[in-house]
Amino acid sequence: RRAVALVPDGAPGRLLLLSDGRCTGSDPAPAAFRAAAREVAVDYRLLGRPSAGDVAILRLDAPQTVTPEESFLMHVWVRSPTRQRVRYDLARGGARIASGERAVGSGVTRLTFRTRAGASGTGDYVARVEGDGPDPVPENNRARTLVGVRGPRPLLLVTETPGGGVARLLAGGGLDVQARRP
Repeated sequence: RRAVALVPDGAPGRLLLLSDGRCTGSDPAPAAFRAAAREVAVDYRLLGRPSAGDVAILRLDAPQTVTPEESFLMHVWVRSPTRQRVRYDLARGGARIASGERAVGSGVTRLTFRTRAGASGTGDYVARVEGDGPDPVPENNRARTLVGVRGPRPLLLVTETPGGGVARLLAGGGLDVQARRP
């Protein structure tokens, strides 16, 4: 879309697309149709990458929502072309919550993690794996998911006196109050 937009209306244009053939973004068909409608030629060169030795995360399974402090399981499905040892880690909000090394067979292996939800909000989980040898497609060694944590959210009280009577009254009523100065 951006390349077609750079060609001035009515001017001849030609684009060269270098690709590994793996679509990782939005559907390219509408952009190709726009280029054809404007008579902008699109040439391509396929730059294939070998997939031998490609360790990859196929899927990261987690519940969509949990309650605050609830324990739950996450499953990371890893594909390996050969028997090998893989190193893995799982992080929540950038903080590592699990890591290690495990022998996997040729094919698909499930790694299971037990974790506990935090406070209300959204938990951002990232899983990573790494095989023994060089990996020709390292970008598929990482997966991310979001887990919603349903529950009461803290109340933000903006006041000149954070330790004042209103903050104490709300906290005394059982509310989680975070009082801050303006």
